[in-house]
Amino acid sequence: MVNQHQQTKYFILSPTATALTANSTLYNSTTGAINLAIGAGSFFKPVAGSGNHIEINGAPGSAMQFIQRRDTSKDRSPLYERKWEQSDWINAQCRNGIIISAVAAAFGTNDSHLIGNPATAGAEIVPQSLTNYSIQVSSHGDRTDWYNSSYSTPTTFGYYETPDFSLGTLTDEQQRDMIVANLTLDFNNKSRNMSFGIAIDSAGGAATGSVLISDLGDGTVAVGDSVVIGYDASGQPHNFILSKEQQQSFAALDVRLTALGFATARMKPYVIAAGLNNVPAGTPVAGTTNLCDMFYFVALDEGLAAYDYRKATKRRIEVGLTNGLDNVPQERISKAFEGQGYPHQLDIEYRNHNRYEETHRARMPHNSYYLEFANFLKDDGYYDYFVIEHCDNRTATSGMPNFNNFTTIVAVLNTTIGDATSNPYFGQAIPLAQKEYIQDSLNAFNTDNSLGQPTLSI
Repeated sequence: MVNQHQQTKYFILSPTATALTANSTLYNSTTGAINLAIGAGSFFKPVAGSGNHIEINGAPGSAMQFIQRRDTSKDRSPLYERKWEQSDWINAQCRNGIIISAVAAAFGTNDSHLIGNPATAGAEIVPQSLTNYSIQVSSHGDRTDWYNSSYSTPTTFGYYETPDFSLGTLTDEQQRDMIVANLTLDFNNKSRNMSFGIAIDSAGGAATGSVLISDLGDGTVAVGDSVVIGYDASGQPHNFILSKEQQQSFAALDVRLTALGFATARMKPYVIAAGLNNVPAGTPVAGTTNLCDMFYFVALDEGLAAYDYRKATKRRIEVGLTNGLDNVPQERISKAFEGQGYPHQLDIEYRNHNRYEETHRARMPHNSYYLEFANFLKDDGYYDYFVIEHCDNRTATSGMPNFNNFTTIVAVLNTTIGDATSNPYFGQAIPLAQKEYIQDSLNAFNTDNSLGQPTLSI
């Protein structure tokens, strides 16, 4: 028996091209014109005695093929003539069986940790005089380990030494607020863009500059907005730009805080001294009425290079609680999740399979005079994937059975996650119709041939 390497083929549909009209042929039988619109893709079944395939119209039979019409208007030498992107025949008689699956696009999340729980005795941050409170956050991840090697773990330390609280009149809550504010400030001063911390008031008393945690997670604070998390010793603001992934993490934090009884918890900017320039009037100063009692640390992602072939961008963090915080609990609120269907992920996979493997082109798209076959990838959208694992049974020239394994992947713009701000294709009819067409066709193939695969519904 001869087994050949698996071949993977990606199809990226144009978001403005609809599937072929049901039961239409690939070519007009009279004029010879192509019936399939540029960028569109449809499933076809063979026509006996003819090379003019017909759209399956919900009855695919035992074999079908996915064909997409390319846009050849920008093709230039040395690219060869290539009108179609097409799969191998998806044959229900595959001896290895056929696997049909679908994966919906999903937003990623950033790794994040919550420290402290003032609702539980023994779980709160305990103020102590003349104590050097310290915290450390270590970073890991594909790119982080790549840059620093697997033998070096970048770690950020935060410190704050408390005064002798017995000499003042601060309450335990005010002392705790001083510790949280000063330790968060010191950490953020040193974080080097790997992670950042915020100070949380679990009771959620309103204050100038404070933001409800729920607002950070539900879209009230828009993606792309700058959020002030505190001020340094010179009165200069510390802030972050809210990303979609961070929004997902704050949504998870809101769920957890609500479960703990802190539904109105707020992020409050830390200010460690009164009278600083640039600090808005009315912003509470640490140790007064700004009663923060919890920390929340969020990992920051690595950025993508202009030409990038590593899909993983997420950083995960580990929080170490040392002096003064030894008995304070922490929990991971959200895990680092790359998300599914992001355009940079699809582009990397498309290059790997449709360009480098299929046409044996060098990995040099950043060089001068490099040409490649264009596709319909939209770098501002998210994609649903439909995956068919199938095979072809043939006889090799030696007379031995020959199995060719294939994976056909159809990528369709997602129209359901997020909103019109985070997903520019949200609610659009044509991509939604494309998804329904692909899904219905694969379900029909599954049913007609009793493949026993789960019914697709994404």
